[in-house]
Amino acid sequence: MYKDIIGKNVLTVLVSKPPIEETIRLRMFFCPYNQNQIMRYQGLVKVIYPGFDPEDTPQFIVKSVRVSDNIQYSFKEGKEDESQSVNFWIQDQYFNDDNVRTYHCYNCQMRNLYFSGDKVIHYQSKADAKKGESFLCGNPMCKQVFTYLGMVRILSPEMV
Repeated sequence: MYKDIIGKNVLTVLVSKPPIEETIRLRMFFCPYNQNQIMRYQGLVKVIYPGFDPEDTPQFIVKSVRVSDNIQYSFKEGKEDESQSVNFWIQDQYFNDDNVRTYHCYNCQMRNLYFSGDKVIHYQSKADAKKGESFLCGNPMCKQVFTYLGMVRILSPEMV
């Protein structure tokens, strides 16, 4: 089931400081919907949530390398915590007309979830994904842990 929020098609990515042994390592963030390169970053991704706070300044809004895609990203500093899991919501992809869509790992581009309408399933096992469920990226070399928090749809202010 969708949860509706009002705003623009922007995903906010919260990044915390990296462990001391990784302070100079740069990573590439890939769009989890279309696998495009978004930007290089330093640190650990903690949360990917839909929408953004337009009054929070300064902030940088980054558009996907492919200019035809209707999605943008805002990267902000997030809280450091002991959790190794990245919390995320799946955002209704109205910029993609495919009936069944794929959610990829932002780190290694591995397919992890399929979704359509309000149904979300794991790519590997084809089992239903449940809200609050944590799972390991399907790429054995990646080892990224994700926590699926649900699906949302971005509404324009005119639709309210």
